[in-house]
Amino acid sequence: LAAHDGVEGLALIEQERPDLVIFNIMLPRLDGWDLLRRVREHKTLANLPMVILTTRCSAEDTITGWRLGADEYIIDPTSPLALVKTVEQVLNRNLEERRSYRKLLLERGMLLKRLRESAPPGIEITGLRLLRGGEKKLGELISAADYAVAFVVAQGNGD
Repeated sequence: LAAHDGVEGLALIEQERPDLVIFNIMLPRLDGWDLLRRVREHKTLANLPMVILTTRCSAEDTITGWRLGADEYIIDPTSPLALVKTVEQVLNRNLEERRSYRKLLLERGMLLKRLRESAPPGIEITGLRLLRGGEKKLGELISAADYAVAFVVAQGNGD
């Protein structure tokens, strides 16, 4: 199934009840944010796996996607194999696992944004890499960003 805009996409989702939806944020007529919001508010569609595939890569966009209930946020371009593997992972998670994973992703995104905003000049925070068991400590890291430095992947500007 394919739709050319968000209005058509929502109608198809309601009619066809797919197992998973992959969509872009930048849809005409009804953008991806509103599409996701409406699916999550729908009585019978609220638990439908929703995967964002977009070129929008800001921390704010990623956090917004997770906050609205996206199961995955994939930045395009991506390899077809990576997309297939992501879809397989989402479909293999039960509802509770998907909710827990979304919460974890949201927490990681918020921490990464906070660390990027507070990074000293010349240091670019490019990602987070949690050590084994780090997910359990993530909530603590958000309120203790100094401790999180051990988990940050940073790249200096060569100075």
